[in-house]
Amino acid sequence: MIVQAAADSRVGERHELAVFFADGRAPARAAFVLVMDPAEVDLRIDVKRPEPPAACPPEVQRPEPRPEDFVLKGYVNDRGVQTAVIEPVKDRAQGLWTDRGVSYRGNGWVLFDVVINSFPGRPLFAPRDATLTGKGGVPLRARLVTAAVDASTPEGVIRVLVVAEEPPPSAGLVFTVEVDGGDGRSLVIPRANLPKPVEEGKP
Repeated sequence: MIVQAAADSRVGERHELAVFFADGRAPARAAFVLVMDPAEVDLRIDVKRPEPPAACPPEVQRPEPRPEDFVLKGYVNDRGVQTAVIEPVKDRAQGLWTDRGVSYRGNGWVLFDVVINSFPGRPLFAPRDATLTGKGGVPLRARLVTAAVDASTPEGVIRVLVVAEEPPPSAGLVFTVEVDGGDGRSLVIPRANLPKPVEEGKP
């Protein structure tokens, strides 16, 4: 392609020239700036279109981790965090029983971790929600998370994590945990102990 000015131009005058590629791929054009200089002439300009960068998948915003995430992934156990034992409970009328559980106290949160079993021949238990009741009978808002115990867990066994904000000191250290199911059944753990909070200045 030969470009020739149609009229005389002043020294230093600039003109932009755009050339579109025939295949239409991006980038679709190349642009040049022509600068008038009587002493210099570019006889040839080579144009090379760079390859477009590889498309990167949009960054997925990760949700903030919750207390149960650390327990499920093994990042929190009975070392390095305050724990207390939850004794087993059997309720033959509801057809449910629990193994020994563990309660955790973290920075601003508490978590009750229990495994609920169904008696043989009884319907599977499907937990839906949970409530905590402490000293004085005031219920605390809680969030319920369910998870399989492991790949070899028999049918009718489910792990339940009940999570709540750290209760005020007036609520005491012994709570009633009630887990309600979708079929009208519920399991009540009458004495779910919490570990004592660490006093300031002490490990």
